[in-house]
Amino acid sequence: MAGASQLFVDKAKASGKPVEVHVLTDYAQGPAWKRETNAQQLSLISDYLSEGRGGGGL
Repeated sequence: MAGASQLFVDKAKASGKPVEVHVLTDYAQGPAWKRETNAQQLSLISDYLSEGRGGGGL
């Protein structure tokens, strides 16, 4: 995991709340994204929200 990402994870864990980390391979900037990457990202988001862990929303 890259430095900035690891820093974010470390800060999240320091909050004392449960933290799940999912590393998406081939997660480069912009047009390098593939359909499989987008599908994986959306699936993780859907799972997170369907489990009622999305907070109160906007």
